[in-house]
Amino acid sequence: MKLPFDLLSDWDREVSKRYGVFNFRQRVANRVSFLIDKKGIIRFKQEASLMKPRDIEAMIGKIRELLNK
Repeated sequence: MKLPFDLLSDWDREVSKRYGVFNFRQRVANRVSFLIDKKGIIRFKQEASLMKPRDIEAMIGKIRELLNK
C-alpha cells in the first residue's frame, strides 16, 4: 500500500533517544509509535508492550482525522 507520508525506522537508535523512549537498561527502544505532522508537532503517541500489539485502528483513525482538517 502506498502511503501519503513517510515512515521512520530508527536503526541507529538516535531518534528513540531524542524522543525519550530508549530503554538504556535493556538497550532497546520501547515500542512507541508517533504521528508527527509536517511542522514537526507530535499529534499522536502510542505505546505498546512486547506482549500487546499496537492499536492500528487508533493510528489509522488519527491519520484520517488529520488528513481531513
